[in-house]
Amino acid sequence: MYALVLTGLVLSPAWWLTLPLLMLAGLTVAALFVLGHDAAHGVLTNDNRLNSVIGHLLLIPSFHIYEAWVLGHNRIHHGHTVRQGMDFVWHPVTVEQYQAMGSLGRLRHRVEWSALGPLPYYLREVWW
Repeated sequence: MYALVLTGLVLSPAWWLTLPLLMLAGLTVAALFVLGHDAAHGVLTNDNRLNSVIGHLLLIPSFHIYEAWVLGHNRIHHGHTVRQGMDFVWHPVTVEQYQAMGSLGRLRHRVEWSALGPLPYYLREVWW
């Protein structure tokens, strides 16, 4: 599916297909990422080696390195879920911590914890 969408983007002479195909490409990458995530957890198949091979391939379109994902997500995030200072993904703050933030810090916190926040949060916290 991903290859078909990319082929459509490259070969389609219809400019008006670009946006729908880009949206479909994004959904396809997200679906492949979810399957790669499941492979990294070892639940996609009963064979750990096959899960690893599939996981490597499925995470390529989202520009994730499989081993880094397994370390960061499975071992660190799931090994220390919600533990302040250990879990790099989940950073809840107390009321006092929120009030101590400057106006830009509070704005960033509100944006990142909103429905549209995962993208800027992920880019800042995981990729940088």
